[in-house]
Amino acid sequence: MPRSLPVDVGPTHPLSVRRPVTADSLDRERIGRKVGAVADDRAGVRRRRLLWAGILALVGLVLLALGLTVADGVIAGIEVVLAIALLVASYAVQHLARRESLYRHDDRR
Repeated sequence: MPRSLPVDVGPTHPLSVRRPVTADSLDRERIGRKVGAVADDRAGVRRRRLLWAGILALVGLVLLALGLTVADGVIAGIEVVLAIALLVASYAVQHLARRESLYRHDDRR
């Protein structure tokens, strides 16, 4: 039967590496967690904004198609104007999401 490595590799085991804990190392670890949380939050905000931009664009395209093909008279004009407004809003939300991720200030300084 082959021998296996010990299961418990605790602080007293010769394979464990212990570094001294200093106030500086604790601060670096705490700051690292904070920066990671901010980055995760920004990524989530960006994904939500891009999702809303996609939904606005889809609704805008559907209204534009209905306004140009099916609807008649004043209703068609209202649908086309509303569709263009939704498409412009979708573009603005996409631009906001991408600009914030490209040109944000780096918090790690």
